[in-house]
Amino acid sequence: MRDTEFNEIIHYNICSKIPKTEAGGWIDHYWGRSFEEFCVKKRRGDALELETLFKREYELFFKWSAWPGPENYRPMPDAMLAALKREKARLGGRPGYREMMAEVAALYEDYFARLRADAQLRRIYESLMAQFPRP
Repeated sequence: MRDTEFNEIIHYNICSKIPKTEAGGWIDHYWGRSFEEFCVKKRRGDALELETLFKREYELFFKWSAWPGPENYRPMPDAMLAALKREKARLGGRPGYREMMAEVAALYEDYFARLRADAQLRRIYESLMAQFPRP
């Protein structure tokens, strides 16, 4: 585990808050880069037998996401980008890492293709796009 400045967190408790600072950044668990990715996380939450905060409505993807613009786009600081690239290179050099990542990418692409082919999910997406149009 790392904090938002990429400092290692030695003693981590799942119930504790990870420190957030101005020097770094973070991506909240349910923030998705795509509607498909949000659906994967939504389905995992929906599969839980408990009534929890992990059950999300599709609308939240659009409410929590914003179209990129000057008010919300901040380029990653150079030091943070360099640290990320070093860590990625370190992980990429581990035995079996590239093969494992290729397998994961293929599985996700297959799953995303099935999501895109789901007519009901397509209707939900199109309906919500009409409610939350791009500026």
